[in-house]
Amino acid sequence: MVTTRIQIMRFRNTEVSSQGQIIPLAVPNLAGNEEKYLKQCIATNFVSSVGPFVGEFEIQLAERLKSKFAVATNSGTSALHLMLISAGVKSGDLVIIPSYSFVATANAVSMTGATPWFMDIELMSWGLNPDVLRDELKLNCKATGNGLIHKVSGARIAAIMPVYAAGHPPRVLELIAVAQEFQIPLVFDSAAAIGSKSNGQEIGELGCIHSLSFNGNKTITSGGGGAVILSDETAERLIRHISTTARTADGYSHDEIGFNYRLTNVQAAIGVAQLEQLDSFLEKKKQIAGKYRTELSEFSGGQFPNVSTDTSSDWLSGIVLSDSHKEKIGEIISTLAQSGIQARESWAPIHEMKPYRSCLSSTMESMNFLRGRVLTLPNSTSLTSEDQEKVVQSVRRILTRL
Repeated sequence: MVTTRIQIMRFRNTEVSSQGQIIPLAVPNLAGNEEKYLKQCIATNFVSSVGPFVGEFEIQLAERLKSKFAVATNSGTSALHLMLISAGVKSGDLVIIPSYSFVATANAVSMTGATPWFMDIELMSWGLNPDVLRDELKLNCKATGNGLIHKVSGARIAAIMPVYAAGHPPRVLELIAVAQEFQIPLVFDSAAAIGSKSNGQEIGELGCIHSLSFNGNKTITSGGGGAVILSDETAERLIRHISTTARTADGYSHDEIGFNYRLTNVQAAIGVAQLEQLDSFLEKKKQIAGKYRTELSEFSGGQFPNVSTDTSSDWLSGIVLSDSHKEKIGEIISTLAQSGIQARESWAPIHEMKPYRSCLSSTMESMNFLRGRVLTLPNSTSLTSEDQEKVVQSVRRILTRL
């Protein structure tokens, strides 16, 4: 049998063990109209960033998240970059972010020429701790005519960018209050937040600006891509303008530095088909997370964040390991792989990564507690009940032995 390049890529994406195909961590579910809409792109020859699906995707995103605008982009990192520019972040500034996130959060800050200021999370939500944030600002900053300035570095505090870690809402209202108290723009890295709610509100209703990601492992995907969700018309015009190389006419006239950050019609076609299935995907994510919490609670050193007053998208789920299992997370992951199950340790602290070790940071009490404890388990929306039961029983067996 001839193995095609597509087959090889499938094997790389899902990994194959000696027992057969592994149960993957998080893969796309393309069971809807994706193929139909892609054929329309090919039939009409609209495959680039010009095409009807791009506008349709933006309209449907804005409506679903109860926002006035959505600007689709070619990646979540591009959305972050555009969002920070729209907030006025410039070279030499400081942007406050949590250390617990994917590295793209910090990288987007660096792309503006600014520098991250890392702060601790709180265990209730895994999000930026508003109490730590307020204390750090009071202790280390001073108000000037040019804004809030860090006393030692002299850098301006240009923005605060909390993260919806694994889809869990941070304490949004308290973070808004701190931002207003110190008059600092507040923008959200909401890469995995589609389906999350704060105080019953969709993210578009919160009066803030958010960036989304549609990478292949997200709840819905466009094969890549992202979006900025906002209701400020001036910011929307700026983001849309600079995401299309800041072109001012049909020719080659550009009035400022711009970027080629637009989503293609092919990607948007997939995104539209995925949005049609969003409610069922979110329900499946909730069921998967609920089973892990119920079936594995006796082995956990702490549950996933308490979102009793909010609603998490449950983008990722699994177990928070106890002290006795924390030091053996590598062995747990390796043993699960031998059983045909993909698992992964959660994010490492960004402030300890090589590019960011010299950056400012608060004390990291909660971050240090959480590190090495989060074992992410298979949570694809196509995960069968039989496969999840296999995961649960395998984890129980391994943790009992250890």
